[in-house]
Amino acid sequence: MKKLIYGISLALVATILFSCSKDEKTAEVVKTKVKVTGYEIENFSFVAPDGFGWDGINGFPDVYSGLFNGNTLKIQSNIIDNCTSSMLPITVNFNNAYQVPNFSDTINIVVVDSDNSTLWSATDDEIGYVPYIISDYTSGTNKYPSSVTKSANGVTVKLFLTWE
Repeated sequence: MKKLIYGISLALVATILFSCSKDEKTAEVVKTKVKVTGYEIENFSFVAPDGFGWDGINGFPDVYSGLFNGNTLKIQSNIIDNCTSSMLPITVNFNNAYQVPNFSDTINIVVVDSDNSTLWSATDDEIGYVPYIISDYTSGTNKYPSSVTKSANGVTVKLFLTWE
């Protein structure tokens, strides 16, 4: 009887050890679409290149912004009159997300000071912009992020993304 139990035990241990399957690598999911759902202007200079405020010596900028694909405006915000640093961050959420046509496209978030209450007037002052190349976020350890914060040209912006 001992030999029978011993034999069954050995067979059971051998079955457990040798029947385990190797961990199969799961197929990597490749995202083929990305939508920009909004952005957040986190910081910009309240001092214009002339050393004064954007709207004169003590004037605060009347800020608006837009999402451009290359040089083409796709979505714009409303104007925020007399914006102060305590009003930052400025969050812009889209009613309809912008689907980026090509991962190699450059998406620019442009921040502007309105000088005459109209959008994209020739007299308006560009405060700065942040360019994003979407393909930069499709590889590496943090690929397909839900948001990307970047600083460039005097502005810091967080871009909100949804990948499919």
